[in-house]
Amino acid sequence: MLKLTLNSNLVVDNHPLRTIDELFVTMAGGTSFLKIDLIQVYLQLEVREEDQHILMLSAHQGLYKSTRLMYGIASAAARNKELIKKHFRRIRS
Repeated sequence: MLKLTLNSNLVVDNHPLRTIDELFVTMAGGTSFLKIDLIQVYLQLEVREEDQHILMLSAHQGLYKSTRLMYGIASAAARNKELIKKHFRRIRS
């Protein structure tokens, strides 16, 4: 449903995944490594209040206004990656 309604009207940023070679170059010389499971972290991303009406769902009990990103939103993965990169840059500094 989102494919036909909301996703077709979104501007999705392009944040391609790194290749394995790029990852190995980045990790070269590292002594400590960490693995974080961020598989559905985008479900925790807040939606701006002025955009929440776009994600409104109709349920049998009335309308539901989502305050977090939902599964199926095309821009969720790119937005998530952008935020993670921002946070890791602050950690490195």
